[in-house]
Amino acid sequence: MTDMKSSGEERVFSTGAVRDSAAKKPMIHLISPFFLQDLGEWLRFACQDRKPEPYPPRNWEKGMPFSETLGSGLRHVIAIMAGDTSEDHIAAIGFCAMALAHYKHEIAAGRMDPAIDDMPRYERTNPSYLCPECKSVVIPADAETGQEYFCPKCSWTSLDAPHITEETMETVGEQAAAVVRKHGDPDGNYPCSTSSPEIAEKFGIPIVPLIVEPPLFYITGPMRGIPFLNFPAFDMTATFARHSGLSVVNPAELDRAVGIDPVHDPESVQRAKEADPNLLGTIIKRDCEAILDMDCDRGDGMILLPGWTESVGARAEVAVALWMKLKFKRAILWCNAMAPDPKTAALTRCEFEDVSANWVETSLFNTSRGQ
Repeated sequence: MTDMKSSGEERVFSTGAVRDSAAKKPMIHLISPFFLQDLGEWLRFACQDRKPEPYPPRNWEKGMPFSETLGSGLRHVIAIMAGDTSEDHIAAIGFCAMALAHYKHEIAAGRMDPAIDDMPRYERTNPSYLCPECKSVVIPADAETGQEYFCPKCSWTSLDAPHITEETMETVGEQAAAVVRKHGDPDGNYPCSTSSPEIAEKFGIPIVPLIVEPPLFYITGPMRGIPFLNFPAFDMTATFARHSGLSVVNPAELDRAVGIDPVHDPESVQRAKEADPNLLGTIIKRDCEAILDMDCDRGDGMILLPGWTESVGARAEVAVALWMKLKFKRAILWCNAMAPDPKTAALTRCEFEDVSANWVETSLFNTSRGQ
């Protein structure tokens, strides 16, 4: 050992013993020993007596989706509310809470894939804050002020970048420095960075723009001949893409905007056809305009749903995207394997795989030649 940390404040006990201050340190001694015993028994049962087979002792530490862990805990809460006593539901809830806390810290330390945090984000966040090191989406590290940001992938924090100091404020003027500290520079960047050379020189702020316009991705895939016009697949893909920091154009949402919703109103498709005899042409024009508005220099692209090569419309959209040199991602959808009918099985998860233009072009034209 080469050093011993000290807060600079010490306590002197009645015995004369001296100890470093415990202020703002975790009060682990306040955790109930009965809770720890019950949780330990729950883990022992899972690792030794569970039927048909026990779990490996540290199986849970490998990481499970947040939705699965949270869902399990909520089911145990409901069991308590219903008066069920067949299991130690309180210990089970404690296990789920412990697992989620463990995953959160492992993700923050860069030792666990952040993709297991598959819960939607409802709080007000700006997905355009990007880490200057790895370009991943950063999150507020201070829940109260939201002024500091943290990257769950590489552990970068905005505290790593120099802030405006009191000496700087005295040198360049208190009012101007306060404005940059609070609101960012005139280009709209976070206070720790700037894209303005003048402000960078005046305040000593690194030229590392954090706020950028996120890439826009258009979702394409088959609709006709699929239950609900495949809207559930389009919607889940859009949800997971936005969760990963992308802006999305979802044709299913565009259809709903004009009253077409086969999931909640199956008759809406027929009504739309009656209202617009050239409905297909209207939709084709609308979707093509959305694609043509995209920008390859910004990193815009197209997300390919399963079965896209079997759709005439999707192939046409992909051909335009290839012409525009857009990027491509392949959507991998997961569904409930226990559903009685795989065609209507509930979708549960979506993952994305970057694919090359050559792969897309080969898939497109090989399919075209086969028809």
